[in-house]
Amino acid sequence: MILFPFIIETADEWLKPAGVHLKKARLTTSDECNATAAPLVKNSSMDALIPPKDDADALVTYYIDHLEQLHRVVHVSTFKRQYANFWIRGQPRSPTTVALILSMIAISACASGSSGDPTSVGARYRDAPSSWILSCEQWLRQQSPKYHKPALYQISCLVYLAKRMNMVHKKRFWTETGVLVQGAIIDGLHCDTSSTTDSPFTIEMRRRIWHVIRKLELQNSYEYGLPTLLHNIDSTVAAPANIDDEEFDEASAVIRSSKPAVHYTRTSYQSLSACSWALRLEVSRRLFSPAFSQPLTYDDVLHYTHDITQATADLPAWDSNPVANDHHGPRQLPVLASAFLQFQLKECVLALHRPYLQRGDSKFWLSENICHHMSRDMLLLNRQLVEFGVQSLANLREDLLLASLNLTRITMMQPPRKF
Repeated sequence: MILFPFIIETADEWLKPAGVHLKKARLTTSDECNATAAPLVKNSSMDALIPPKDDADALVTYYIDHLEQLHRVVHVSTFKRQYANFWIRGQPRSPTTVALILSMIAISACASGSSGDPTSVGARYRDAPSSWILSCEQWLRQQSPKYHKPALYQISCLVYLAKRMNMVHKKRFWTETGVLVQGAIIDGLHCDTSSTTDSPFTIEMRRRIWHVIRKLELQNSYEYGLPTLLHNIDSTVAAPANIDDEEFDEASAVIRSSKPAVHYTRTSYQSLSACSWALRLEVSRRLFSPAFSQPLTYDDVLHYTHDITQATADLPAWDSNPVANDHHGPRQLPVLASAFLQFQLKECVLALHRPYLQRGDSKFWLSENICHHMSRDMLLLNRQLVEFGVQSLANLREDLLLASLNLTRITMMQPPRKF
């Protein structure tokens, strides 16, 4: 807490002029109390929470064009058909579809509403996500615990992401992703089901959902400095294919092979993230589950730093300008996926070297230098996201706050200047 005034002053001087904000939108105390005390909603009540079609269209489109490039939760082509049928007059509305839409727009309302434009659709619904999130959570609790269909995991992941975007119950993030991991293991999402009767479409979607869940859990392991059940799980699930959703559907007999990493698709972030998964999981295990591994030596730290730096250098250099996919679909932002791929690797480096700051030993000068460069790079990546108007999506991670705190700590470690 002693650093807080200094952090605020530094942020006001250096970050605000660049459009970078440390604070996140959050519920007020009264909002949280009302949400906790609200009665269970019925399907008709959930349906009434859906905004008018034009507003819902804008929020859903924002989610699909941005968030689905980071966390592959739905099959976009299938969902678009489902969403179009949702608005047909006289058609019965599936409660599952209602919950799916509410969980999506609970994310995009916060993200698109932080642009500073009071007339934007997101700004008009800035206070609505709390009720949308609560409604979806209550609906999830009413579902049978015997077997969770993929749609329930989709909604669960989206509700969790909506909580991160809106800063709802932050202290529960680690336990919530842990529950998701346990449920996924019970339902076998961590196992390769290619030998079962599941269709290629179902297998690919199960892979995507499992990779989303485990990625969110590992992120919390680093952010909270706590162990995870993943440290003891040997998952056999292959990485999701680096292909766009238009290239397969429920009727596909086979799933096409992954495109090269240099070819950007909506699934590139998830596919490439899997490439460094084993390394990031091993570092997490060595740092946060010492009972299951040998204590880290400084030589180990340098070895892992080299491996992570190499993994960062191996990331493809996509064009940072928005591009259209091969099917002339929505314009995509490779800069978003590129930034998040770098965030998760730089987060590992900081976790390795942060314990060696302020040890008073001259041999650890390299850790101070590395932490400074990693933190600076993270802030520069956030500034790049500001230029593309998508910096609000960085709220899905704690990198901006982490980098700012590290630079503050390093600055206060420096000896006083002599004039």
